[in-house]
Amino acid sequence: MPEFTTSANWTPDSEQSKSRDVGLKNSTYTDPVEQWRELLTPEFFELVPDFWLHFPPPSEEAHQTLGVLYTLIMVPGILGNALIIWLVCSTKTIRTPSNFLVVNLAISDFCMLAKMPIFIYNSFCQKPALGVWACQLYGFLGGITGTSAIMTIAAMAFERYYSISRPLDLSGRMTRARASTIVICVWIYAFIFSVLPLFHVNRYVPEGYLSSCSFDYLARDLTSRLFVLVFFIAAWCVPLVIICVSYCGIILTVRRNQQLFRNTVSQINSKRSYIQKHRNTEIKLAKISVSLISLWMISWTPYAVVALFGISFNYQLLTPTTSMVPALFCKTASVVDPFLYGLSHPRFKSELKKKIICLYVLNKFAKQKESFNIPIPSHVSDESSFSLQYPSLKQKLEEPLGHQVSTISRCHQDIFLTDSQSLPPNILYTGIEHQKHKRFHSVSCYLNESCEKPLEMGVFS
Repeated sequence: MPEFTTSANWTPDSEQSKSRDVGLKNSTYTDPVEQWRELLTPEFFELVPDFWLHFPPPSEEAHQTLGVLYTLIMVPGILGNALIIWLVCSTKTIRTPSNFLVVNLAISDFCMLAKMPIFIYNSFCQKPALGVWACQLYGFLGGITGTSAIMTIAAMAFERYYSISRPLDLSGRMTRARASTIVICVWIYAFIFSVLPLFHVNRYVPEGYLSSCSFDYLARDLTSRLFVLVFFIAAWCVPLVIICVSYCGIILTVRRNQQLFRNTVSQINSKRSYIQKHRNTEIKLAKISVSLISLWMISWTPYAVVALFGISFNYQLLTPTTSMVPALFCKTASVVDPFLYGLSHPRFKSELKKKIICLYVLNKFAKQKESFNIPIPSHVSDESSFSLQYPSLKQKLEEPLGHQVSTISRCHQDIFLTDSQSLPPNILYTGIEHQKHKRFHSVSCYLNESCEKPLEMGVFS
């Protein structure tokens, strides 16, 4: 069994001595180790690396500040990622192979944020109140979801580069089978590195304020240090190289194509505005690529640096606070990802707008059906019998299509009515469906003021 203690003869430096002074009460010094021993259960105390026990417990304000920050990160992050998952699952038009990777990124970020209540609860309790099992769960979920998100972003970058650099290569096009294979490989890759600490190849231990857990980058045995080093290469160096090469390749490919275009248009004396337009596109693409690379590095590099400090025994810059800040950057990336890789896409925006419009229509229908009541017949023999009972609606249906098109916008939502429901007055019913028993089963809803898409006339079926 490897020894995981950091150092038996640990000597605090000047900064740590200042932290120790905070623990002085009534001019009587209290050993931080004893303070922690009073706060922690014996089982949890044995799990904490010796390095963190030599710092006094953080103040109540520090705990609560982190708890509030994590709450502010968790709520919009969960909503944004859940929105991406819901949009793709409920909308067939954006359920493309390339968007499989976007959904996988959203699932990874959603799961990463879903474990944050453990940290928030511990922060407001000012101690690891949920015990060892929550620590192991927090560390494992953090490892597998973080690695999955990192490798998914790398796969998305490479897929974009491949599709842009070889637009006519049909064999290189993203298919459902290829996208599914990439997603499965990403999760297997992440699972391997995340499950090893549960089998004593390294381990998940508390860090910083002891309210969160991660792999033990302070362990001194060779096996643990090699694990952290390999994990650093696999989860930071490899995806960084893939992302940088992919986006730089995209810039070079677009620039080469733009150069060919400029040579072509110059031969036919084309307007200079076209050349300037393509040059602006090239500059915009370069800015986007640099922004994506920079965001990834800002999010994940601080934590990678902390891990390197640990395995290199460079403890001078490691304090509870400096170890908690990098984890905050990682969680912030989970909030930005759904808006950067999903909701910024025009197709996602368009579908989201349609969903919001239809929800508005349904809400308006629910409010109006109580104030306006037209009984729906249980059985009608044909459309003629329906028109005898409802001549005004029949007359409305027979209006010229041109008049309807000029005044109506279509809502892409069908409302299914039962016999007991009623029809609001400002909805035009353009389709009647007769089932085998000739029951009036459903209508298509077209609303005058709730939709932006042009009317696409057609009988509901």
